[in-house]
Amino acid sequence: MNTAEAPFLLVVEDVFPLNQGRLVRVTGRIERGRVRTADEVQIVGFGAGAITRVSRIDGCRQRVEEAHTGMNVGLLLPGATTEAIERGQVLAAPGSIGAHTAFRCGHRAAAGGPGRCGAAHRREPGFLPPRRRCAGHTAWRHRTARANVHRRVTSQRDEGSVMRH
Repeated sequence: MNTAEAPFLLVVEDVFPLNQGRLVRVTGRIERGRVRTADEVQIVGFGAGAITRVSRIDGCRQRVEEAHTGMNVGLLLPGATTEAIERGQVLAAPGSIGAHTAFRCGHRAAAGGPGRCGAAHRREPGFLPPRRRCAGHTAWRHRTARANVHRRVTSQRDEGSVMRH
């Protein structure tokens, strides 16, 4: 289905109260469909479900009678309140979409925690990780290198030599 022929859908980006709150201007980009002056639209999302009528459409700083897909527009909605509409909600053709409050998903967690590939990170002196190292192998090498330096410094101090930094 062509986006111009699909039911109207606009994601609300900003809400402006006009005339002491008697009018509300909603701005956003039309994702699909088209809207005309005097069309009914439904406010969808965050528990809202009110239907209101579009009294004016402003596009490109001028008044237009019809707006279509891809246009950034401001819709004037009399009767709606700024408390009923907020950023992130959707204006759509009545009955074309519904809001979802729950969903199901599946996920898998990587073994060994974040950044680990699940390989054994041994602390044996002769163990070298494979050429393709993950973040866990790199961290292992740094920890081992610090431990080896500490061992060398400690052993040299025991022999009586002085180490300068």
